[in-house]
Amino acid sequence: MAGTEIAAKIGIVSDNKKDMPLVARNVSDHSATMVSKVFRLATKRQGRLTLSDIVIESGLGLKEAERFMDSLVDGLHVQIEVDAKDLINYEFPEIQARLNDLKE
Repeated sequence: MAGTEIAAKIGIVSDNKKDMPLVARNVSDHSATMVSKVFRLATKRQGRLTLSDIVIESGLGLKEAERFMDSLVDGLHVQIEVDAKDLINYEFPEIQARLNDLKE
């Protein structure tokens, strides 16, 4: 895995953008707005999103959306899962738990 891909996966944040790898810089440029958009969308979609959902709602390109989402995956707040149809889903366990609590 290339250094820029690793940087994007772990979501490197720096005060000095010129020191950041290009991929991580692109991801952090929209972080505050995009994170809230994605989490709101996840709430509307029962805590599960596909890349198509994110591309449609965000206006990001497919590769940029994938890099952005991969930077959010931390195994706790955002998880990546492959379903029975081999489709990649981004799951938001906290949102899913809250929605399940509201149903009870």
